[in-house]
Amino acid sequence: MYPEDRATHGKCAFDMLKGKRKSPYEFRIIGKDGSIHWIMESVTPVIFEGRPAILGNSMDITEYKQAQKPSGSQKTLADIIEFLPDATAAIDRQGRVIAGITP
Repeated sequence: MYPEDRATHGKCAFDMLKGKRKSPYEFRIIGKDGSIHWIMESVTPVIFEGRPAILGNSMDITEYKQAQKPSGSQKTLADIIEFLPDATAAIDRQGRVIAGITP
C-alpha cells in the first residue's frame, strides 16, 4: 500500500465495517514493478461458517483516474485563466463552462 494512504485506508475500512460509511473508498497500492495503482474498495461484516468475517470488494480504477487528469492543453488553459486578473471562463461550443475562476 502507498505509505501516505495507510491511515486513511484503515479509518475508511473501520468506518465502513461499523456502518458509519456507506460509499467505497479509494487508495493507492504499489505494484511489484514499482507502478502505482488506484483501488476502490468496500468492505462489509458477514458471518461465514458461523463466524464473523469481512467481505471485501476491490477494483483497480487506475485507468479511470488517469482519464480524469487534465491533458497538457487543458492544464495550459487552466493556468492561463488562473493568471488573468478578472473573472474569466472558457465556454465550449455547446455553451458549457469548461474552465473558469473568479478573483
